[in-house]
Amino acid sequence: MVQLLNAVFIGMYFLLAFLALPSLIAMLKTLAINVLERTREIGMIRAVGGTRKQVRRMVVAEALLLASVGTAFGILSGMYLGYVIV
Repeated sequence: MVQLLNAVFIGMYFLLAFLALPSLIAMLKTLAINVLERTREIGMIRAVGGTRKQVRRMVVAEALLLASVGTAFGILSGMYLGYVIV
């Protein structure tokens, strides 16, 4: 019984990794596109005295905001679908 439970957990971890990897790649691609589209804005920030650290902090804050909103929507939709299915 314990071996079956361990096998199920290993399968779930594999499924989690299989689904999380494409979403991480998509998020990195989205952030890269945002930075490329905002090169002029970043250049202006640097021209008026912004440091590299400030620009980096701005990009990281945007990434965290994007990740938290995506996580919140994912958790809410998962809870809703779990409720509907059960």
